[in-house]
Amino acid sequence: MHRIPLLSRLSDQAVVSNNPALRRSSNSTVDPTHSLSHRRLSQETLTTLINPLAATGTSPAIVENVTMLNMESRIDSDTESLQATLTEDAFGSVFEVPAISYTYIRKLPIVTSNFFGKSVHVFASKLDVEQFKAQGKNGEVTPILTLHSQRGIQSLKKNSPQCILYSYDGKDRVEHARMYHDILKNNNHKYTMVFRDSSIVVLINSKSGPFTDCEFKSTRLRFLGTTGSYSTFGSRAITAVTVTNNDIELLTDGYSVDELASSNDLKPKLNKVAVKNIKELSKFIPFATLRLEPTSVITKRIQKVGEIQTFDHVDSRIPSSNCMAMLAVLLVLREQETMKIQRND
Repeated sequence: MHRIPLLSRLSDQAVVSNNPALRRSSNSTVDPTHSLSHRRLSQETLTTLINPLAATGTSPAIVENVTMLNMESRIDSDTESLQATLTEDAFGSVFEVPAISYTYIRKLPIVTSNFFGKSVHVFASKLDVEQFKAQGKNGEVTPILTLHSQRGIQSLKKNSPQCILYSYDGKDRVEHARMYHDILKNNNHKYTMVFRDSSIVVLINSKSGPFTDCEFKSTRLRFLGTTGSYSTFGSRAITAVTVTNNDIELLTDGYSVDELASSNDLKPKLNKVAVKNIKELSKFIPFATLRLEPTSVITKRIQKVGEIQTFDHVDSRIPSSNCMAMLAVLLVLREQETMKIQRND
């Protein structure tokens, strides 16, 4: 498995956006030839990004424990268990998984192809795209996630989802999630995602600021780079960040998931301090990025249009369920931005 300084690069790249307020220079580059890589032991982990104070003197013993956990040393199981407990207490969890577990980053190509109808697909790796190119729709390789937009007459039906996402069980396509679009009374846009396991994620897109907020498995998320609800221009870069500072308000704060999903009478507000703080990126921890790219033709029927990079805590070909949920949300937000871009092309 190829080893590169992943997490510091993601941290550098994640804040790059087409929105001038969020753009900053970055000279970092990421090797595009590998879809899944493990960090070097000498590099930052997600835990050092989440709690830099703990790594600068607040708790030297905890930092030492983190280092010990990453070393290939022979220590007895009792000591190892204690170290894991101390580290988890210090850095908390992301999507109900200890933050120290997120040591892998996935690079997932976004592809359009009419093999599966006019849809957008995420593949597990660049290699999978090449194999799909060679084998076609009758081969063994499939995308890991597909988004199909409900447009035209379909979108006008009452209670019709705006888009449906599919995952794959072998070669069989199964419904993964549905997204319903609503407009709240204060003109913020709401995207309600209902997953196959009946879990619900509600995203609220700011009507004026370049961000969208949600909460998933007790983790507060802000997607930087999404354009305002009524913007006539779309963004080509979105960064998902975990908000660890409780002083920063989210549009979803103060409401339960059930309240967010069932009512359009909500009037989420952000105070002036919170709006100002969207630019204080030191308080946000980059977790995933989506970038749209100029279309590159793989074949006449397959085109690469972008890439998603995200942390994960498993190194299997198929991402974890948490990672799959993140991919689904990013594809939904990409769809909203792409519709704006297409209106202006």
